[in-house]
Formats: sequence, structure tokens, C-alpha cells
Amino acid sequence: LKTLGTGNMLIDIGTVMAPSVALGVTVDDVVHFMLWFRRGIADGLDRRQATMLAYKGCARAMYQSWGVIGIGLSVFSLSPFGPTQRFGHMMLAMLTIALVGNLVFMPALLSGPLGAVFSWSVLRIERAKARREQRRSLKADPGSDELPAPHVSPGPAKQVVHA
Repeated sequence: LKTLGTGNMLIDIGTVMAPSVALGVTVDDVVHFMLWFRRGIADGLDRRQATMLAYKGCARAMYQSWGVIGIGLSVFSLSPFGPTQRFGHMMLAMLTIALVGNLVFMPALLSGPLGAVFSWSVLRIERAKARREQRRSLKADPGSDELPAPHVSPGPAKQVVHA
């Protein structure tokens, strides 16, 4: 917003609302991309292959959402009302910048050293899931060598006297 103020652009409700709407759309795209990347890492792909899997799974949807939302909201720039007009201009600009960031910079970051941190955490979570599943299968296996714990601890035997 400081850049807008120094760039002689009027700050009003239209210019203040645009970043929050653009951020919501961008976060949705990032979440989808990261989920596809995580799926690739969990399936045993390296970071570059997982990034390509995510790119193939999400790039078309990102372009389409930019087209529908960005071009759809840019219609507001035709309005004679100033705040609405600025909202339309800013939305198209911000969504375009976000699309470039999501499709160029995010894959580069995930393929580089930062992706190692994220892929390490995904692998750690997958290993923990595998251990939990292994423990669950041992408990459920009736042929297991483990003896089940008794429900009632055995006490001294009572003698019953019949009269």
C-alpha cells in the first residue's frame, strides 16, 4: 500500500480490497500445488519429478482460474465509479503477478534447497504413518505371538461348598 501512496494512486476501498481477494485466490492455487508436490514426494519421486507432477496436475487449473476470475473481475475496470475501476485494474494486475509467481518461482523454490526442507517433512510424516499402520496391523493380527492382556486379573480361586 505504501507503493500505491507514493505512486500517486488513490488509496480507497477498491485498492484496499483487491489484495485480500487476490491473496485468497493465490493461496488456493498454492495449496493445490503443494498437495500435488506432497503426493509426488510420498510416492517416492525426487523433488524435480514431484515438482513436474504438481505442475502437470495444477498448471491448467491455475490458468483457468486466472482467466475466469481475473478477466471476470477486470470488467470492473470499465466502471465509471473510481473505486470500482481501480479494483478491476488492481485485481487483474495482482492475479497476473500471482500466476507468474505460482508457475515460475514456486516450482523453482521447490526444486531447489527449500524444497529439501518440505520434502523432508513429508517423508517424516509418511514414515510415522507407516509405523502407526504397522502397529495397528500387529494388534489386529490374530496369529500374532503376543498374548492379549486379560480383562480381569486372576484372583485367588474360591472354593464353593455345596450343601
